[in-house]
Amino acid sequence: MESDDGNGKTVRVSLDTKGRKGKTVTLVEGLQQTKESTQRRI
Repeated sequence: MESDDGNGKTVRVSLDTKGRKGKTVTLVEGLQQTKESTQRRI
């Protein structure tokens, strides 16, 4: 699935099982991060 992040950038969301012993994970690609927003998550 592709969507716009509101700033004109494309964000991709997908499911993946490769290299995870059959377990499914959600991948979110294309988000723009700043150092401040990354630090708040940790």
